[in-house]
Amino acid sequence: MKDRSGEYSLVLLAGGKSRRMGRDKAKLTLGGNTFLECVLEKGKNLGIKDIFLSGHAYEGTGVQIIPDRYPNRGPMGGIHACMEVMTTPYCLVLPVDVPQIPLELLEGLLRNHENRQSYGNCPAALLLEHGQRIETLIGIFSRELVPVIEKEIYEHSCSILHVLEITGYETLYQNVQPWAVDNINTPEAYQFLKEQFGESSADDRGKPYLVAVSGVKNSGKTTFLEKLIRELTLRGYKTAVIKHDGHDFRADIEGTDTWRLAKAGAYGCGIFSPHKWMVIKEQEDTKEENLLRLFPEAEIILLEGFKYSPYLKFEVVRRGISEESVCRWETLLGIVTDIADMEEKIPGVPVLGLEDASRCADIISEKIRQKPHS
Repeated sequence: MKDRSGEYSLVLLAGGKSRRMGRDKAKLTLGGNTFLECVLEKGKNLGIKDIFLSGHAYEGTGVQIIPDRYPNRGPMGGIHACMEVMTTPYCLVLPVDVPQIPLELLEGLLRNHENRQSYGNCPAALLLEHGQRIETLIGIFSRELVPVIEKEIYEHSCSILHVLEITGYETLYQNVQPWAVDNINTPEAYQFLKEQFGESSADDRGKPYLVAVSGVKNSGKTTFLEKLIRELTLRGYKTAVIKHDGHDFRADIEGTDTWRLAKAGAYGCGIFSPHKWMVIKEQEDTKEENLLRLFPEAEIILLEGFKYSPYLKFEVVRRGISEESVCRWETLLGIVTDIADMEEKIPGVPVLGLEDASRCADIISEKIRQKPHS
């Protein structure tokens, strides 16, 4: 292991409020260690000794906790505060919610930066780039940025990208699956991460397997879902479907008793027979979670839509409607398409035909077999 203690510090960002996760992300676990412990260990394996933590104090970490000098300035305030007290000329910046980031990727970033130094071509910031994304909070920053950041956040709150556009920056492209560097901000993203590492909690056992069928409008999601439902049903899976409508929809048939009662002013109306029931209810900010609990007996729940969600999904990409994927690649179980060169556009993601519901069902079945059982 190379000793980098004289050149680089490690700045860990853990100051977020974890609103979407609902609990402190630094204390979540992966592989038996907390997220914070995972990134601390990576820093030590990179030969970095000076470690600064922007955010909350955590007992037993042995790192320096640095409060923001300028509060409520987001990640940039944390980076500024840590860089102001560090003595090394450069720092590696990492959010605490990327515990899965490969060590070799960070090693490559540092080696590239060291090579640039040797040629006298060292930028103010060297950022990680992958796919079509530049990670502004994963990179190597020069201490020379401190006065520039201070001027910007003193005058107004702004993003780190705005500062870097002033000073200039360069990127290092790495061929990596996006999920390997994705911020774990939601329970769904956390569950997805655990699945990638072969982990699952006892609370997940026995729950329906969720998978989305996504795509842009009129791409053929419902048509493909019909085929997939038939295939799953033939294999004996008890399957339910939840469809997301981005607009509003008519929930009843005009002239029925329930329609008349709702028209009279009822905010909700239910109807049932010995074999089925239906509820129509006006409710603001309805989420899929409100409906998921209605299908406890289901083995599989298919979600129609949700293209920007962290749910694992098949994306339908149909010629003449959409020519490329719009979903995050790390969430894709497969691309369902009639476009011949799609494999070249998204390497590593299975490409299936519009009629290939059987292969999609195979992939879902394999995922279910991998789930632990109580």
